[in-house]
This record gives sequence, structure tokens and C-alpha cells, in this order.
Amino acid sequence: MLPLEPEQLALLKRAMSGHAGGRVSGDPTIGVCWDADRLDLWRVGSLPVVELMSTRAGKEKVRELQPGS
Repeated sequence: MLPLEPEQLALLKRAMSGHAGGRVSGDPTIGVCWDADRLDLWRVGSLPVVELMSTRAGKEKVRELQPGS
């Protein structure tokens, strides 16, 4: 369904399998996937934590969302 190369699909699978582990990643693809998921935590009544964001953009967004920002 997705027009991905085998290596890209393997990376996406790694991102999906580890997204709930409370880790960060230096890999840009995995980091963006995890950050995007965490930025949507409001759906389960939670807020993201800066320390658990993998990317600079993700960290900046969390800071913007924090009360008093």
C-alpha cells in the first residue's frame, strides 16, 4: 500500500514497534514518528514531555504547548 523501498519499510516498522517504549531516537525517521505520536497524547488525556522528544522541532512544540509559555 505504501510506495516504500524495503529499507524504508523496515525503518518504519522499527519506529512503530518501539513507539511506546519511552525512548528517544537520533534517527530522523524514527524520531519524527515518535515525536508526532507524542504530540498527539492529548487524545489520551496526557501531555508530552520535552525530555521524551527526539527532535529539536518536537521539543520546541512541547515548550509552546506548556502552560505559561
